[in-house]
Amino acid sequence: MNRRQAVRLRRVSEYVDGSPSKYLFELLVPSTSKQLKDVAPDQRAYDQELRPALMVSAIRELQDAGVEPDVWKIEGRGESEPHVRAWLATEAAVAGFIGVAVGRTTFWEPLVALRAEKLSRVAAVAEVARRYRKWTDVFEQARSAASGSDIPPGTPQATVQLTGRTP
Repeated sequence: MNRRQAVRLRRVSEYVDGSPSKYLFELLVPSTSKQLKDVAPDQRAYDQELRPALMVSAIRELQDAGVEPDVWKIEGRGESEPHVRAWLATEAAVAGFIGVAVGRTTFWEPLVALRAEKLSRVAAVAEVARRYRKWTDVFEQARSAASGSDIPPGTPQATVQLTGRTP
């Protein structure tokens, strides 16, 4: 890990710790040429076989360097809907997960259709919103089932507990 970056990130952690602001950190762990070669240039194999351990190691190194964001955003890759649903259901049941960010899986197809003039801007925006709502419902239903709560999906939550800092 780059020590200069770790020092700068620790300074951000220290600054935010004493402020009303929250610190979200997205750790990106791209493959090196050698790592891809080791998994027979297969990005999916890298993502499944190598990247998880590398991410855990990088998080430990960052924490050892004093980097403690309020929220660790764990990198995902553009995946199929069934994979995203499975991730959301798993994450919702784990203490400490406060939500998810779903990107390309949500906006890619409507964006391509918009650029190809197959969808209007209004229709593309509506489709992206519908997809985000669907992911939110999947997460909230799984969270509700895991907690035994009877709060229906789509019900706004009054507070969100940010986690990530070690006491």
